[in-house]
Amino acid sequence: MSSFFNKDETKEEYNASEPVHDRERWLDPFVHYMGHIGNYTPDEAIAAIDAEGLLPDVLTFDPSKPAQYPNGRSFSDDVIYHRLALLSKENMPPTGLQPHTDLLSEFPYLGNPHPTDH
Repeated sequence: MSSFFNKDETKEEYNASEPVHDRERWLDPFVHYMGHIGNYTPDEAIAAIDAEGLLPDVLTFDPSKPAQYPNGRSFSDDVIYHRLALLSKENMPPTGLQPHTDLLSEFPYLGNPHPTDH
């Protein structure tokens, strides 16, 4: 989340802090940023943060559910687009990039880089 929310000297502070303190320290700046970028009201921003489980900023995994973002991550999850959609209140179009379909069964797991259409 730091790459989306912390564009100044707070980035190092955010990265060095303990997740247990994320909500008390970062809720207000995140709500402000979401209001600016996605036109969220403060209540809408807090509801979106809570629904996504953003604070604390830890990747959770429930083995009783499929492994796909936000429940863990798989190589085919477009996490950046997911975050941009959250920040923009679903008003940012997809990039058109497709997930890898050439996954390998061993490290490095991903096949060759995909060319871009741009």
